[in-house]
Amino acid sequence: MNWFAVTAPFTLVLIVAVLLLFPGSLATPFALALAFAFLCTLACGVAFIRMNFFMPALNRGSTEKREIALTFDDGPDPESTTALLDLLKQENVRATFFCIGERVRANPAVAERIVDEGHLIGNHSEHHGWWTNFLFGRRLREELSAAQQSIESTTAVAPRYYRPPLGLMNPHYRSALRYVGLSLVGWDVRSFDLRDTPVESIAERILRKARPGSIIALHDAGPGPDRVTNLARLLIASLQEQGYAFARIDRMHEGA
Repeated sequence: MNWFAVTAPFTLVLIVAVLLLFPGSLATPFALALAFAFLCTLACGVAFIRMNFFMPALNRGSTEKREIALTFDDGPDPESTTALLDLLKQENVRATFFCIGERVRANPAVAERIVDEGHLIGNHSEHHGWWTNFLFGRRLREELSAAQQSIESTTAVAPRYYRPPLGLMNPHYRSALRYVGLSLVGWDVRSFDLRDTPVESIAERILRKARPGSIIALHDAGPGPDRVTNLARLLIASLQEQGYAFARIDRMHEGA
């Protein structure tokens, strides 16, 4: 359900009703309170993709299967992604990589390797700019389509899934994703692995939150190859000890 499409007109109707029905001295504070409550809800919808405020997102797979999806954002990076792919190949683990279009064009061999080694490649916008969440209409469609083109022309695979930069949403994504033909993916476990925190502490926090069907949001660009591989190694070993298998997002989506 598109909660934004429901709450926006409902709030407007309530504000108009308050202004018409209440005496002047009471109407203003009530109307302002309603507007403030809606703006707070809107801000949460923008910041927290799991709310599904603007459109549904795949934030978790089936809770009946002891499977977890490892997802990596912001690559491909020539050093970190390459080191991570070496580890995943060694451990026989498949993951999902949400790639930035311009980085795919800059590192085509790494992007090709992601696909060739059985991982799923997804769309993470063309530029990953701070301004991406302020785009709408044609400009938003162009940003998503450009990434599709960058990834497909490099790997011969057209992504089916999209994760917005920083996980931020806006009301225009619904139509843009439908136009490009993408499904929205969020997460239920956020790693915060870009923070300057010991890898062991990050892994411990993730493992406390992981559940059957969890989608874990990680990064393969930014922390550096040692941190990326050390964190992935800890997670894979600990989750396998707990009896978890690892699934790509498309397999998890189909089984959700």
